[in-house]
Amino acid sequence: MSLIVAVVSAIFAIAAYIRSNQAGTRALFLEGQKFVLEIDHQLLADPHLWGLYDDRDGVPSDPNFNPDTPLFRGKLRAFAYLHLNMFEVMLSEGSDRISRGDLMFKMWRDYFHDMLKRSSVIRSILDEGPQTLWNAKFIKIYNEWKRAHPRPHAP
Repeated sequence: MSLIVAVVSAIFAIAAYIRSNQAGTRALFLEGQKFVLEIDHQLLADPHLWGLYDDRDGVPSDPNFNPDTPLFRGKLRAFAYLHLNMFEVMLSEGSDRISRGDLMFKMWRDYFHDMLKRSSVIRSILDEGPQTLWNAKFIKIYNEWKRAHPRPHAP
């Protein structure tokens, strides 16, 4: 009888673990979607923030706008940090799941890689300070990307 109770308890424990893991993944996914919506909100509020991307094709230019003002440079860096914080949360929590083939977290990694490719501001922030300020799993993903995509040195 005690063997049956032990087996049933083990089955319930495994089921609870699986459900808990699924709930955690779903909660993290929803947080990521909130981050993306916040980024969209910021871009709608100030279209000049498209300047975070080096290749802002199709974004209308404003002849009266000066992107080199200290206020805008600070705003652009803050917008870059919003992206980096989003990626750090999603990729630090999801790095183990990426290696297990979880498509949602692969999508976040691919989104991060695309941002690295398209934004010199993002790359410079990650390169300028001590990497110990960032989660080790997140910085590992960045360093792997950097090794695979070496940048030419300026003359």
